[in-house]
Amino acid sequence: MGATTGVVLALVVIRSLTGAFAVPRYFFHFSDGKRRFSDDTGADLSGLSAARAHAVAQVRDMKAAMCAPGIQDLSGWTMSVHDTQGRSVFELGFDLKPHRNVP
Repeated sequence: MGATTGVVLALVVIRSLTGAFAVPRYFFHFSDGKRRFSDDTGADLSGLSAARAHAVAQVRDMKAAMCAPGIQDLSGWTMSVHDTQGRSVFELGFDLKPHRNVP
């Protein structure tokens, strides 16, 4: 490894250790229209497109898990996605259509 390569590698390691390459964390909360089920862990994703893909996959998984006869109407269910500051990034209905964010 040459001197230049070593310096670049050292800078990459330092930046990654200091969080300079941190990716956004998103929180995926579910609601049935009456209750909210909070995600306290969140997921580190590369950006908004990755967050949308993650949200769609979670909604599909939840719909599959909730196919019991007692839970037939999922029309009131939504997923709201928030950033680390608690700001709403987007909301997705269980029909997988985006909902407008209401401040």
